Amino acid sequence: MILEILANKLEEAGFGKKGKDIFINSMPVQCHEGLLVRQTWEGLELDWELPGTHTGGIALISRASKFPKANDLASRAADALTVTSAVEIDDILLHYARPATSPIPYPQTDGGYVECATRIDLCFVV
Repeated sequence: MILEILANKLEEAGFGKKGKDIFINSMPVQCHEGLLVRQTWEGLELDWELPGTHTGGIALISRASKFPKANDLASRAADALTVTSAVEIDDILLHYARPATSPIPYPQTDGGYVECATRIDLCFVV
């Protein structure tokens, strides 16, 4: 549910449309330029002392034809996802969403595209 909320924020911020430019969990190879939000390998931590509270990070991944464009897209998207004071979105209380890393470039894909990943740290209550 949190990934859907973040994808909606990207769409509302003008980064494109979900399913065309913005993806959740996987980005098709046919996408030449876009954004992906997905869980990290660690997943989100559950706080047993505060029921319903989740902390951890998600991966925000940008794809573009050149590094400067992928880097800029990742940076702008991370800024758009940043939340510094609690806000209620749908049934979730999002305490914060903030970039934990600057964009990290990956080697060029088989399709010749560049991808950059940024970790977005989150704290929210369901």
